[in-house]
Amino acid sequence: MTAQILLIHDSVGFLEKLLRFSAKGCTKVRKFPRGIKLASLEFLSLRDCSNLVIFPEILGLMENLKFVDLEGTAIENLPLSMQNLQGLQRLHLNRCKRLEHKALTNMLQMLPNSFPFLKTLRLRNSNLTILPACIEQCHFLELIDLCNCKQLQEIRGLPPRTNDLLLAYNCASLKVSCSATDILQSQVSVFCVLLSF
Repeated sequence: MTAQILLIHDSVGFLEKLLRFSAKGCTKVRKFPRGIKLASLEFLSLRDCSNLVIFPEILGLMENLKFVDLEGTAIENLPLSMQNLQGLQRLHLNRCKRLEHKALTNMLQMLPNSFPFLKTLRLRNSNLTILPACIEQCHFLELIDLCNCKQLQEIRGLPPRTNDLLLAYNCASLKVSCSATDILQSQVSVFCVLLSF
């Protein structure tokens, strides 16, 4: 898709047989369909659509969608209708610096019930302050990327299957208590914390 495109027509949100959609690097895109109902969609990338502020409403179950990449967008909020993406396995929200803290917290709280098969969660360079305990209920989650989350203060729990990799280096505000360290060392084979002073 050309980087010069300014908007994506609403009709794209209703292409029943569409399997993959990528607008990666379309920095001038400001308008995406207000709602999408793409029952066949498996892959959605809006990476580096740096002027895109609004993520569309999900107008029905989209259980085939496995990968959503919103890295580097200007999205400020995530609709509650994202819970219709129940087959989601990979969610990338790296560098979503305009994503409101409340929206990020709400999304994390609904992870266990809304995205039960999530395997990868990338929140690098986000405004996250606390990784909540409810994330322990994400039984398929294997990789969490929290690198450069400058405001991250606390990790309250980890999923049982996060035994491959937790990335949390350069989190300047993160304070790791003894109990938290025990949890991390017992569950995660590679855990990187690099505090900046």
